[in-house]
Amino acid sequence: MRKREVRWLVVTAMGLSFMLIALPSTARERRGTRKRAKETQAESKQPEGAVAKETQAESKQLEGAVAKETQAESKQLEGVVATVNGKVITRDSFDKELARIINETRSPGNPFFGQMPNVGEMALDGLIGRELMYQESQKEGIKAEAELVDRELAATKKRFSTQEEFDRALESVNLTEAAMKSDIARNMAMQQFVDEKFAKKIHISDEEIKAYYTDNLAKFEMPEQVRARHILVRVVLGAGEKDKAEALTKTKEIQKKLNKGGDFAALAGEVSGCPSRSKGGDLGYFTRKLMVKPFSDTAFAMKVGDVSDIVETRFGYHLIKVIDKKPAGRRPFKEVKEDLQQYLKLIKLGKEIEGFVSKLKETANIVRMLPNKTK
Repeated sequence: MRKREVRWLVVTAMGLSFMLIALPSTARERRGTRKRAKETQAESKQPEGAVAKETQAESKQLEGAVAKETQAESKQLEGVVATVNGKVITRDSFDKELARIINETRSPGNPFFGQMPNVGEMALDGLIGRELMYQESQKEGIKAEAELVDRELAATKKRFSTQEEFDRALESVNLTEAAMKSDIARNMAMQQFVDEKFAKKIHISDEEIKAYYTDNLAKFEMPEQVRARHILVRVVLGAGEKDKAEALTKTKEIQKKLNKGGDFAALAGEVSGCPSRSKGGDLGYFTRKLMVKPFSDTAFAMKVGDVSDIVETRFGYHLIKVIDKKPAGRRPFKEVKEDLQQYLKLIKLGKEIEGFVSKLKETANIVRMLPNKTK
């Protein structure tokens, strides 16, 4: 049970746009208008001649106003999947969250890997819960520091080889840099709120850690593991043949530098498109199932110290260097204690947050507009 298994993190920024919708007053006005229209229709039956025609004309005029108002209001709600205390959750936000969850369920190391939960409902519930948490953070006056937001945005950009590659990745998910920055600020505000209200108060004793280990020995039986570095030349999902060819050419140039004696870790830090570049491309220890098959098949077939030929996966092109190997066996308590402490803390934290959000939902004004077939 490695840290990456219990605390997997997919770094994707969703642009969430929220705005106020003043529906209550509009609805009351519409109901009043409809009532007046019906009263006028009733009265129009009694008068005769010119008076009757005048009243009927007024009735039709009012009915037309009601229809136009209803159409305008319906148009205003297009693209909205829910409102939370008057704040809108857009269809665009929902689609991005849905795509994020689907991508995560396809990522090895994710608790839902190989499964397909009710992703539509999960996506909407997640957005509603985060909106409620964000609203609570704003009640506490929590704001993300601009410097920290800029730093996180810069760190995200470093995961891409060039600004152009970063821009293409944003465009592929219909996202702007400004929207990403806004979402980072929101997430930071929520994280600070969670840390202050819940995380700092959670304590895991040594007895709890030891008890969990003893009761779950089977979970610590580990298959063969490999520790490797890699250099990734990323290819954006759906990229054209030209982009793929450029990425492959770049990978071959890096390979030439390695063949001439270039330092693998140094090159990974300079050019890799993976977050592991900050550690010289070091991925730590991993099992076969934790990586995509082409990557695992290559790494586990190599000897310690070997550097692979170019390996293609859905993420792009890789060069792999095996650092160490571990045979199958049970991980000792001392080795997993720190990870277990963090894992048990996350479990408690998740339960605290779940309970808190459930209470918020009881008193919140939540309107769901998502059709059942998309849930």
